[in-house]
Amino acid sequence: MSLENTPEFEKMYEVPPHSFCETVTSGRTARWHIRPLTYKGKMLGGGADTLALCGRKVAWDLGVEITEGHLKHSCFACVEIYRRVR
Repeated sequence: MSLENTPEFEKMYEVPPHSFCETVTSGRTARWHIRPLTYKGKMLGGGADTLALCGRKVAWDLGVEITEGHLKHSCFACVEIYRRVR
């Protein structure tokens, strides 16, 4: 039985619409940003191809799912915009 063309298959290859990301100057206490993803998906090793929702240039994505708990430690402007567009 093939998984192709099933909802499970689609979900496996689905690109999440947003990702947590960091700037080049981020440190242990820096707030995470949120950026919209393109068809290229997450750029965990660098080369982020869109700006954060707040307009900041970011460098790489984080391999962390966006959850309500994580939003508490994120850029306030990104969170405000994210809540409106999701």
